[in-house]
Amino acid sequence: MAPSPYSQLQKKLFKLINQADFDFFLPKLSRTTWDTIINDSDERERLEFVGDFYMSAAVGESLCRYLPNGSPHQYTVRVCS
Repeated sequence: MAPSPYSQLQKKLFKLINQADFDFFLPKLSRTTWDTIINDSDERERLEFVGDFYMSAAVGESLCRYLPNGSPHQYTVRVCS
């Protein structure tokens, strides 16, 4: 039985994240901006929504690149290992 393309994608993702040169950073923000984010629940919720959107877009783009002929089901099925 051929390995699932999802497990292959997961392995590639973990390999990328575990590379020594993987760089994830938060933008430089002023103390006032950080205080607003920390103390304003509406602002945190808004930023969470925006962050979720960008993460979904990045994952979707990677899936389409990795599985260019995939079906809608392949792109949306939840995979648990």
